[in-house]
Amino acid sequence: DIALGNIIGSNVANLLLIMGITGVFVPLTLSRKDITNQFVFHLILTILLIIVVNQSNYNIYSCFLLIGYFCFYLLVKP
Repeated sequence: DIALGNIIGSNVANLLLIMGITGVFVPLTLSRKDITNQFVFHLILTILLIIVVNQSNYNIYSCFLLIGYFCFYLLVKP
C-alpha cells in the first residue's frame, strides 16, 4: 500500500510541481491534444502499476509488461 501511494504521489508531484516551477520561468504552450494524450498514457500506466503492485509476487511477465509499455510510449509519443 505504501509503494502504491508513493508511485501515485510521485506521478502527481512530477506533473504538478515540475510543470508549475517550469511555468514560472518559461511560458508553457500545450495543446489540448497533448494534455489529453499524456493524461491517457499516465492513466494506463497507473492502472498497470496497480495491477503489478497488487500481485503476490513479481515475475518476469510483470517486468516485460512495464518495459513493453515503456517501449510503446516511446514509439507512439508524438
